[in-house]
Amino acid sequence: MKSQTPSINSKSLQTDKSTCKLSPGLLYNLVLARSGTKQAEKSQTSRQLTPAAKAARLDASRKYRWKNEEILREKARTRMAARRQAMKDSTGVSEAYAEGVKKAHETYRNKQRKYLAFKQRLRRQEAYIAKYGAEAYHTRAAQDQARAEAALVMQAAEIRSKQSVGFESYAEQW
Repeated sequence: MKSQTPSINSKSLQTDKSTCKLSPGLLYNLVLARSGTKQAEKSQTSRQLTPAAKAARLDASRKYRWKNEEILREKARTRMAARRQAMKDSTGVSEAYAEGVKKAHETYRNKQRKYLAFKQRLRRQEAYIAKYGAEAYHTRAAQDQARAEAALVMQAAEIRSKQSVGFESYAEQW
């Protein structure tokens, strides 16, 4: 006769316990695995806290956090005061820091200026399109681009003429 070795499925758990060769603890765990976790079973049997005990624990942890936060804030204040004093004492560092701050502010102002100019261009573009239509806007944009290209061609021609005049006068000297 074959011995039955149950696996973790519903059929094996429904077999007769007398033919099962599992230890009682393993069988208990299999039943728990089928019904839920062992943790869930434990939590039902563990001692429950009263509302007063829960409130006392919460209050104690709140006081502990408040006390620690105050200590950490005081350490940070001390650290920052020491850093400010060190920066005042060493002129090279404070000047370099001031230069860095000025550069950062200038960079920020330039970015903001470009951003605002972009937004204003968009606003004016939308207003023009609303008033005259998209076709008129595109025609005007093409004319503006042609004018800009013509101006660039003129500037390039002026630069070439100045360079050639300078080169000829230099060549005449030799």
